[in-house]
Amino acid sequence: MLLLLLASTEAQAPTPQWQWGETPVRYVSEMSMVAGFPLWFLARENNEARGGEFQMKLAMSCVGQGKKIIEVTCEIDHAKLSGVAVDAKKQDMLNAVFAEYEETYESATLVLEMDTTGRIKRVDLEGPVRSTSREASVIERQRQLATRLVAPLDIQFPKDGNISEAWKQKGSPIAMQLLSTSGTAGGVRLMHEVASTHGSMLNFISTGQATTITGSDVENGANNTVSLMLSGQGSFDTASGQLVRNEQVLTGVPTAQNLTKVFNSDYINQRVVVQRVDGFDGYEWAK
Repeated sequence: MLLLLLASTEAQAPTPQWQWGETPVRYVSEMSMVAGFPLWFLARENNEARGGEFQMKLAMSCVGQGKKIIEVTCEIDHAKLSGVAVDAKKQDMLNAVFAEYEETYESATLVLEMDTTGRIKRVDLEGPVRSTSREASVIERQRQLATRLVAPLDIQFPKDGNISEAWKQKGSPIAMQLLSTSGTAGGVRLMHEVASTHGSMLNFISTGQATTITGSDVENGANNTVSLMLSGQGSFDTASGQLVRNEQVLTGVPTAQNLTKVFNSDYINQRVVVQRVDGFDGYEWAK
């Protein structure tokens, strides 16, 4: 598929520029993750379970406003989570936690702070009440998960519009951030390149490499580094200024410097697909 896209590349690609307005743009985002370590999923009150693999889906309606900094507000219309508990005896408990998460998401709003090039600088989950420290921890986990589902929207184009050759995304792309409350540190390189154009449709590929560590490990002096690799391919409509589709696959393995933690062979294997849609009727889980 990729070779065909490359072979059909035209000499001159249209200039891409993100456009947001008051008319809602509807997206469906689906993620599957297999982690080489157990992830804790906490409910608001006395309920928690560990999962090693899970799936998550969001159906969103997004509008945007602003000039230099664009605030993109995405109402979460539907949410679906499922997964496998590390302890089979706690599968029902994990299901209950996910059911609670679904209710929270469907009453919440995702707010993305994006600059004019398309780089997402901040993601907030607004709506849920943080009256206790535990609730704050739960909501932060929910925000982290939702952030991964909007990662394919974090596609930055060059300021000068020159996409005749590959370009680098600046900052810390959220697609290559670790699932951590303390942030991600390390070296990251994410490149994008035009694969083909057909009228106003621009098809691009993405490749990324990183050697990263969680912020808490840096503070504690630990040496738990992870090697991450990302590949992706997407389509952007230059006429509407909107992403049509983007699929990203992220894999990570522990490096030889992992001295204090033991991971399975794969640290993480994650696939996220974002698709622009006219409506959600075609998705059984979103009805």
